[in-house]
Amino acid sequence: MNLKFSLVTIILTFMMVLSCQKESVPPTGFESVVLKNLTGLDDCNLMFQRKNKQYMEASNLNEFIFEVSENDEYWIKYEEDSVHGSYCMVGMVIVLIDLKGPIK
Repeated sequence: MNLKFSLVTIILTFMMVLSCQKESVPPTGFESVVLKNLTGLDDCNLMFQRKNKQYMEASNLNEFIFEVSENDEYWIKYEEDSVHGSYCMVGMVIVLIDLKGPIK
């Protein structure tokens, strides 16, 4: 009986440890950002906000996001866009290479 109790205790403890919600970490080469709707601010629209509160304007966002929900977290891989200028003028312009999310 004591062996069964010990086994059940170990299994329950193991399940509790595995069920704890872990902080999501972006894959290598990706950055965690939050989608913000800045419509109404000059010519702004949807922008990504970095952890340091800086904004990034994706010149090809419509190729990746079809259903938009403000304040969703995404993981993005990007490069700086040296071809297109900014409409919004609040952050750097980027070209998305890959996008994962929204992250729950």
